[in-house]
Amino acid sequence: MRAANAVVIVAVILAVSLALGGSTSAHAREPSPSKELAAEMLKAMHLLDQSFGLESFPKPHCLKWGYGHIITADEVKACAKQALDGQALPGLGTKYVIAAIMADIGPQTILAIVLDPPGWAVLSCDPNRPCPPRKPGPDKFGMRVTDQINRACTKPTTIWFPEKKGCP
Repeated sequence: MRAANAVVIVAVILAVSLALGGSTSAHAREPSPSKELAAEMLKAMHLLDQSFGLESFPKPHCLKWGYGHIITADEVKACAKQALDGQALPGLGTKYVIAAIMADIGPQTILAIVLDPPGWAVLSCDPNRPCPPRKPGPDKFGMRVTDQINRACTKPTTIWFPEKKGCP
C-alpha cells in the first residue's frame, strides 16, 4: 500500500512540475543574446542617449534642443557618428543594429534590435537602470518591444545605425 502511495505522490509532483513549466529532461532554452552582447548594446545606446540628450542623461549633449528648432536627420546622424566613432562595438551591424525613432522635433527614443538570435531588442532606458534584452510577448515589456520594433520598421523617418536590418 505504501509503495502505491509513493508512486501516486511522485506522479502528482511530476504533473505539477510540468504544469508549472518545468521539464523532466534536458530542456533546450530558447537562445537569447549573450551577456557580453547585451552589455555592448547597452553601451552603444547609452552613448547615443547621451549624445542626443534622451533618457535623463546629463549634459553635455551633441544635439541642441531649443524652442523653435527642429532637429534634422543630418544633425542626428552627425551626433551619432561623433558618439560612436572610435568605440569598441564589434557587434554593431553584424549582431545588432540601432534604430532612432524620430518625432517631428527630433529623436524620440532609440532601441537596439538583435540580429542573432533574432526577435530580441533592448529598449532605451534611464542611466543606471537595468535594460536587459527583451523578446516580444504578452507582458508589458513584451508589448513595448513589439510596438517599438513595429514603429521603427514602418516609419520612413527612423534613422538606422549602421543600416536597416532585423525587421519582421
